Amino acid sequence: MLAAVGIVGSVGLALACTQTWGLDSTVSSMSIDDMMQNAKSGDLLFFRRNSIDLAHDLVSGYSHVAVIVEQVTCSSHIRHMWLAEMRAAEKNKSPGVHLCDLRAAVTEYESQDLVVLVRRTVPIDPAAFMHKVTSVQHASYPRHLRWYIAACKLVPWLFLLKDDSVMICSEFVLRVLGESRWRCQTPASVMEWATHNTAYAPPVKIVGLYYHAAAASGHLACD
Repeated sequence: MLAAVGIVGSVGLALACTQTWGLDSTVSSMSIDDMMQNAKSGDLLFFRRNSIDLAHDLVSGYSHVAVIVEQVTCSSHIRHMWLAEMRAAEKNKSPGVHLCDLRAAVTEYESQDLVVLVRRTVPIDPAAFMHKVTSVQHASYPRHLRWYIAACKLVPWLFLLKDDSVMICSEFVLRVLGESRWRCQTPASVMEWATHNTAYAPPVKIVGLYYHAAAASGHLACD
């Protein structure tokens, strides 16, 4: 039994170390400052844990995906960038949809070993997209993520009958982007969808996170 567990663990470790998850050896990089300067509504951010997690290593590869939302205050023309994401309960955050300051949210992931940006090349109206995001702000995160993912893989037809108010991060992203087949999708599924979608550019790695995380206040501004 222990030998079997060891073998499975070794497989997970090998996957974590060798799997590129939609990236190739020639993938370009971008600094967090350049990302902040050029980010637009509809851009996607993918995150990868700096640890071994078989649930993600074998099924998805990415531990989280979120979408960028641009907000411009008409009276002052101030541009603010948010990261819209579906999150589980952690630290002082309740489960559900959160709008977080983009820079603070990305630097919070400084313990991740991979943060990937996929930029949208076809513009989205920021105000209309913000409305789509807020229209599902009362959606909730599943209480048992691993059981939820297992059910998605084994009996996906059951989710045709489920309440639309429960979803994981990847389902939330595809839903607000208007994709009809948003149910039972993983972060890796979103990467594959974006890779074959002409509205998105090739992925780039975000670099310099550790430097900026050290300079950050440690406060994550989420509504």
